[in-house]
Amino acid sequence: MSKPTNTLEDIQAEKRALSIEIKNQQKAILQSTKQLFAPAPEANSKVESLMHTVSCGMNAYDGFMTGLKLIKKLRRYFDSLTDQECPEAPQ
Repeated sequence: MSKPTNTLEDIQAEKRALSIEIKNQQKAILQSTKQLFAPAPEANSKVESLMHTVSCGMNAYDGFMTGLKLIKKLRRYFDSLTDQECPEAPQ
């Protein structure tokens, strides 16, 4: 099986294509970030305002709990790696 040869022109063309793709992805990320952190629309009533506040609180709680779970799993993973590397380590 022979390895395909890449010419300098092929590499430059691929680099340009990837550069364009990266710029498009950066624009999409920037747009998503702006939408996420945009100020909330004005509420028409007190109930809508209350529901928005409750929704934001639930989202914050959910994010916090997800972060805690992720930290616990990562800590267990890295602890298991250190246990495998150093079996003679005192406990």
